[in-house]
Amino acid sequence: MDMIADGMRKRIASLVAATFVLASCGGGGSGNGVAGIDRTGVPVIASYGTVSAFGSVVVNGVHYDTNQATFTIDDNPGVSTDLAIGHVVLVRGTLNANRATGVAASVSFENNVAGPVTSIDLVANTAVVLGQLVRVSAHTSFAPGIQPRSLAGIAVGDILEVSGLVWSDESISATRIGRRQPGGEFQVTGLALASQLAPVRSFFIGALLVNYSAAQVSGIPSSQVVNGDRVRVRGTLSNGLLMATRVQPRINALGGASGESRHVEGVITRFGSAADFDVARLKVRTGSQISFEGGTAASLALSVKVAVEGTLDDSGALVASKVEVRQSAPLRVVADRKSTRLNSSHT
Repeated sequence: MDMIADGMRKRIASLVAATFVLASCGGGGSGNGVAGIDRTGVPVIASYGTVSAFGSVVVNGVHYDTNQATFTIDDNPGVSTDLAIGHVVLVRGTLNANRATGVAASVSFENNVAGPVTSIDLVANTAVVLGQLVRVSAHTSFAPGIQPRSLAGIAVGDILEVSGLVWSDESISATRIGRRQPGGEFQVTGLALASQLAPVRSFFIGALLVNYSAAQVSGIPSSQVVNGDRVRVRGTLSNGLLMATRVQPRINALGGASGESRHVEGVITRFGSAADFDVARLKVRTGSQISFEGGTAASLALSVKVAVEGTLDDSGALVASKVEVRQSAPLRVVADRKSTRLNSSHT
């Protein structure tokens, strides 16, 4: 009996401690009806978008305290200084009552593609990097090692790291481009096209042919990549063919429990109507109780860049309370701490 009572006392103490920690992180109940961790009223948030400023980290207009956060950079443990303006990240944590600040539990980043440039079109403002079409705009952030900070500062054969938002045609709208030193493996994330055109144990990502006959394949049923799988591939180039050493699935990480908050920046990749579209592979629904910035419902269409704020419903769809049209909005750059710190990964 004493052992049972002792166990109950420990469990109650743990719950009280957890409630105290969450209250100190999020400021207690928000009063907005959003589901929280352990029913404390602190809204759970996952925010996907470009880093626009530092002093903590700012994503989708929210300043996140990252003092206690864990960082993952291209699948490896990292630190906050690995990030740069324009990097597209996923922040998980809690929102404070003012909803303009929050506390990050984790920050994850991975480049869309890291590899050599095979062609550049200065008229179209595009480049092909490891078989992927990269679109550059006036709002693309370039690392300091690229001079001038435009496609004119890049040459065929350069090895680039590209972070950006994916269009419906799987091209990449670059938000950050950096140059990488030669050596090491290349990597790419994209939609696998495993058709009759690809040999056995091979598939295309964009124009890149990937052979994974000797790769470590994890998280994929029967270790067999099928048409339409979204995968992350690492490997080395041989005569234009990427010989994969590792293949992993990329499942949408923006899902979660009903009532959780989501802030999502991206390009509309499926458009049924202004009340039914996809952003960052997340289904978005809008209703009458919604506000617009930078445009109206009539501004929404395929390939329009937006930022959507709302909560998940029981089906996993994002019920939007606010949509900001960012098709012509500049990246809000406050400071780029990389400007005085160059390294082999982001130069």
